[in-house]
Amino acid sequence: MRESSVAQAFLQEGREEGREEGLEAGREQEARKIVQEVVQRRFGSFDPKLRHHVETTSDVAELEQLIYRAMEVATWDELLP
Repeated sequence: MRESSVAQAFLQEGREEGREEGLEAGREQEARKIVQEVVQRRFGSFDPKLRHHVETTSDVAELEQLIYRAMEVATWDELLP
């Protein structure tokens, strides 16, 4: 039996939404990884409070700002939100 055009449209929409969600999740993971790498290179370790913050943040823009701050600050106190 052939799928109706309405069913095909719903399937296509679902695929597109899934792709978008997957891309966003990938951006979040990559930003988290970069935060961790920059912090470890700058400070030699990864503070548990910061680790929790990074792992629970889903806002890519906030993670990106944390990357930039990690490259600029001199101490943990300046870095932690």
